[in-house]
Order: sequence, then C-alpha cells, then structure tokens
Amino acid sequence: MRTVVIGVLALAVWVAGTAYAESRTAIPRVGKSCPTGYYKSGEYCVQGSDRARPAIERAGTSCPSGYYRSGEYCMAGSERAKPAIERQGSSCPTGHYRSGEYCVQNR
Repeated sequence: MRTVVIGVLALAVWVAGTAYAESRTAIPRVGKSCPTGYYKSGEYCVQGSDRARPAIERAGTSCPSGYYRSGEYCMAGSERAKPAIERQGSSCPTGHYRSGEYCVQNR
C-alpha cells in the first residue's frame, strides 16, 4: 500500500511539473542574451517565472506603446500591457492599431 501511495504522489508531482514547464512562454533568442526575467534554452529565451512580463523582439529602434527597451527586446511596461506583434506591411490586422513598427491589440 505504501508503495502505491508513493507512486501516486510521484506521478502527481511529475504531472504538475510538466504543466508548470509547459505554461512558460518562449521567444526566439536574439544575440547572446535574453530579456529580463527570461533564461536561455538553446536558441530560445523562456520565461523564468509567471511574474516575468511579456517580451517581444525589438523591431528598429523603438518599442510599441506600453513597452520599454530591454536589450534587443521590448518588455511590457505592466501586467496590463496589450499584446503587440511586429507589423507586416503598412497596415495592422483587424482589432489592432499601429504603434511604430508594431500592431497593438485594441482589447
């Protein structure tokens, strides 16, 4: 009975750890470093914790509204920052507005 309980607990810890690891956001690594709150994992940067703010690769010299520069990346200025993507062409998709080289979600 004790072996069964230990086995069940080990399985529960493994499942929880897997779900925790899968919830991390990964972005392509630019250069040798990662933005604040992220760690290197091969050619990617992975969020180090749920508290790490969203990051996107910096396009050009500026960041979209609500973001600030962190090396080669733009970091969300707050937890309430709207999601942003790099703009392709001259316009943004429906539900987004133009902010420099980016499209920011209206929300």
